[in-house]
Amino acid sequence: MLTSLRPFAVHKGKTVFCAHCGHVATQEALFTVDEDINLIERYDDICERKVD
Repeated sequence: MLTSLRPFAVHKGKTVFCAHCGHVATQEALFTVDEDINLIERYDDICERKVD
């Protein structure tokens, strides 16, 4: 389940790419998978609109 979306910037000088299309990531999506498990995926602005 999607918990939140937040802006994402380059981390430690490394470029991170969108999990869906491969463009440079600008948004970070946090998902709750289980009670103690969270998943973070990064998306560009277009793909983050499609995240459920």
